Order: sequence, then structure tokens, then C-alpha cells
Amino acid sequence: MVKNFLILLLVVAGLAAGYVMSLDSNTVVLDNAYVSGKIIKIRAPKDGIIETVLIEHGSTVNERDILFAYDKRSAELSVQKASQAFHQSIKDELQACFEESIAKEKLSSSDLVSSFKKDRLERGKKLSSANLLAEDTFEDLSLGYSVAMKEKSIAQLEWSVMGYATNEAILSRTKVMQAKNTLEEELHNQRLQEVRSPRTGYIYTLNIYAGQYVDAGDLIAVLVATDDIRVEANVLETKIASLKPGMRAKVYSDVNPQQVYKGVVHSIVPSTAASFSPIPRNNTDSNWIKVSQRVPVIVSLLDEGAKTLPIGSSAKVELLLDEQLDSVEQRAQVRHGYHSLPNWQKQPEDYIQKIVAAEQASFTKYASNVNCRL
Repeated sequence: MVKNFLILLLVVAGLAAGYVMSLDSNTVVLDNAYVSGKIIKIRAPKDGIIETVLIEHGSTVNERDILFAYDKRSAELSVQKASQAFHQSIKDELQACFEESIAKEKLSSSDLVSSFKKDRLERGKKLSSANLLAEDTFEDLSLGYSVAMKEKSIAQLEWSVMGYATNEAILSRTKVMQAKNTLEEELHNQRLQEVRSPRTGYIYTLNIYAGQYVDAGDLIAVLVATDDIRVEANVLETKIASLKPGMRAKVYSDVNPQQVYKGVVHSIVPSTAASFSPIPRNNTDSNWIKVSQRVPVIVSLLDEGAKTLPIGSSAKVELLLDEQLDSVEQRAQVRHGYHSLPNWQKQPEDYIQKIVAAEQASFTKYASNVNCRL
């Protein structure tokens, strides 16, 4: 009986040992890890007096939230003035389209007049040769035809000049382009009156107060982005071959050791941690001893709760070698933290398009039969 019990105990112990070895072979545990994130230094975009401060130390902000504002009155007046100039430049060029159409109609009219007077002159020649038309009358007919041809030639030149001046699309013409560029510059200056948060996060440092004068480039705040919190772990180079992006991971933070955060290997830095040391290693000594190097591995955190982890706090990472994200999830992780062109950067273009559309609508109302390319 005792013998059977011992045999059973050995079998259970063997299975347990095998299970533990299996776990060890399918995981890599890294204690040399810490929470990392983007620390963004926000600087004054221009010289001036800060009129409004909308944040405090420790404030939570969303992307594009207004943090500070300069005095905007001067910038708004400049935008208004530039807008009026842009409106007028388009009006002037649209008026040129009217003038081009008028010149074309004048040419058509002079062509009809010259044809009519040419026919009268031909009839006059026949009557004059038959002595049925006075010589003075024939001379008047000849002079009238010559004048009509001159007027036709002038009309042709006027139409050619207007056609050359209006050949380009309105928005490509020099005066309109200059007015547009001025308006874009003033819109840009107006946008600089407001300092907005580039990312979602919290204010770590605040160096400004309302009424303070700042120079362009002054550090006015430090933002910690919480929309891209990651863990950086240092892996021995002997184990790096078994790792690859897309592997699932479990992350344990020293801040809350009982909480397990889901993660995924985002990337493996193709350089050792020692490469970034201010004092590089010297391998030229004859007594050189080989030391295994560590390679940084970046782990993205998938849980919303991870956004509250303090930047720089210690962590432990357990990499699951036999668990991999599928292709769709991997593509999503490649774009993790990537920010495309924000919509606010398209606002000046939208503002200009509204002006163009308004002028086009007004022009079409009064000259639907005039062809003019914007």
C-alpha cells in the first residue's frame, strides 16, 4: 500500500515538474522593466502676453483641448482684413471674366458689321461700274468698309488680351494667389493665439500664469501622454531569438502587484541598451570579459486601466512565447500611437473654400451664361 502511494506521489511530482518546465519553456519573465510613455514639452509658439490659462498642475486634458490663449483681438482683425482682400481679388478676376465675354461679343458684332459693309461695297462696285452710283457714295462705302475692318481688328486684339489675362483658373492667378497666401498666413497666426494639447494625457509641469509675457520657445508646460503607455523591458541577447512582435504578454506593475495588465510585444529595438550609455564599453583591452548584453523590447499595454500607471515606475513582464496576435490585431498594433493629420489643420483650407464658394454662388446668380474657371 505504501509502495503504491509512493509510486503515485512520484508520478504526480513528475507531472508537476513537467508542467513547470513546460511553463518555463513557453514564457520569458523579465524583471528589468519599467513603464514608459511620451513626455511632451510644450513651448510658446510666439512672443506675447498669455491672456488665459485653462489648466493646472495635474490637469487631465484631451487631444486638441485649449491649454493657453494669447490676446486674440489683433489676430482676428488681421484675418478679417485678409479675408476681405481675398474676397475682392476673386471679385476682380470674376469681373475680368465678364470683360472677356464682352470683348468676345464685341468681336462677333464687329464681324457682322464688317461682313455687312463688305457686301454693300461689292454691290456698290457693280453699280459704280454701270454708272448707277455716284462716286462720292462709292467712296463712302469704301471708307465704311475700311473702318469696319479696323474696328474688327481692334476687337480681335481686345478679345485676345482678355483671353490671355483670363486663361488661367481664377485661384491660380497671381493676385488671387497673393491674397490667398496672405489669408493663410493670418489664419496660421490666429491659430497660434491658442496653444492646444497635442495628445491626451495630464499636465506634469506648469510654468505659466495669466498675464505673463513669454518669448517664442519658452517651456510653458510638460504633458505626459496617456494614450500610448508602454513598458520597456530589457531582454538578454541570448533570449532575443525566441521573441518577435505580436507576442502576447502579461504585465505586473509594482504600483499594483495584484493587477495583471494585458500586453503585446510592439517592437524589438535593434540595438543593445549599452549602446545608449553615456560611457561606451571598451572592448579593446586584452583582459576583456564577454558580458551578455540586454536588448530593449517595447510592450504595448492593451488595458484602459494601464493609462493610470506612473511613467518610470517598475514593472515585471511575462512574455507568452506560444501566444500570438492574429494578423488583423497585429496591423492594428502597428498603427497604435500613430496620429494622422488632425482635422484642425484642415480648418484654414475649409475657411478659404467657403469664401470661394460664396463668390462663385454670387457670380453664378448674375452670370450663369459666362464661362469662368475657378
